[in-house]
Amino acid sequence: MFNNSLNLHNFVKSALPEQAGEVVDYTLLQEGGEIILECLSKILENTVACSAEVPRERMKIDDVESGLRLMKKKLVETRIHEEHTINIPFN
Repeated sequence: MFNNSLNLHNFVKSALPEQAGEVVDYTLLQEGGEIILECLSKILENTVACSAEVPRERMKIDDVESGLRLMKKKLVETRIHEEHTINIPFN
């Protein structure tokens, strides 16, 4: 699927944030709309930041955790979590 310098990291990175919907399963977007897309986009941004080739350029785990907590809060507040199986095991 990938060739030359294109790999999964670069593919996702090049799609963000405008084309986040192109790198996720369409069924995740069908019922959730913009909130799901916004949360998935942020999660993908964190994923790209965590997988930087040079370790010192990677996102700090505390920042990742706070970002995931924020996405969980947003999903809970909009009640989308009841319609989809999104399980983020943070208290």
